[in-house]
Amino acid sequence: MSSSLKDRAYAFIREKIVTGVLPPGERISDLEISKEMGVSRTPVREALAHLETQGLVEQEPGFGPKVRRLSREELVESFELREILECGAAAIAAQRITDSELRELSVLLEEYEATVKKVGEDCNEGPHNWRLSILDIAFHLKIIEAVKNHSLLRAVGDIQLLTGILQRRADVPTVPHSDRLDHVCSDHREILLALEARDPSLAIASLQKHLRWARDFHLEAFDWEQRTQTRAGESSREDAYHPLHVLKILRRMERGTGPD
Repeated sequence: MSSSLKDRAYAFIREKIVTGVLPPGERISDLEISKEMGVSRTPVREALAHLETQGLVEQEPGFGPKVRRLSREELVESFELREILECGAAAIAAQRITDSELRELSVLLEEYEATVKKVGEDCNEGPHNWRLSILDIAFHLKIIEAVKNHSLLRAVGDIQLLTGILQRRADVPTVPHSDRLDHVCSDHREILLALEARDPSLAIASLQKHLRWARDFHLEAFDWEQRTQTRAGESSREDAYHPLHVLKILRRMERGTGPD
């Protein structure tokens, strides 16, 4: 079996998960994937086994492989890991980040703020909101890239996938959608200012505050969904948008090459 076929199948399925074409809970047919790719089912099955070890896919008896959805406990653990890794990384990034990287962070934030203005009130679906999710991931990964630590980039990238892609996405009735987006903009602006000031302590404090707010919001959203069960039939997002630099980061992490 050619490892290149397995790698191709792995990248193909993973991108479908990342882009939301295969949403959490969706069954993954190795037969359909193999037909789409024009390969046998063997490399597809090997790729699915690899994705299962990474926590992106799970086997359900009588159902087969499906995209995994995080439990509440796993969400809590993921945010705890993110706080430990990302806050430490922010302190180092504040000392190592280049002017060019700061400009790239600023561009990501400006694009996020511009996209927020295109989003309708109380609506968390559609291409603009999915684009915001990817820009959010890109902002955090760009900070990690500034550390110049390949292993850290891969570790945080995997956690970002788990918390950012596999979790259910919902708004909380008590929190207007526009308020949540504005909160992210404000927090990201504080983080950027701390990095621009080259202040490790301020970078840690601003990122920690942001991650704890995000954790509390997503847990509240998770609990709301569990109570209402209104999103059991959540449809796939075929109109997903991904900035090219984000996909490049994810693909570099998969190759194990780390940041450029």
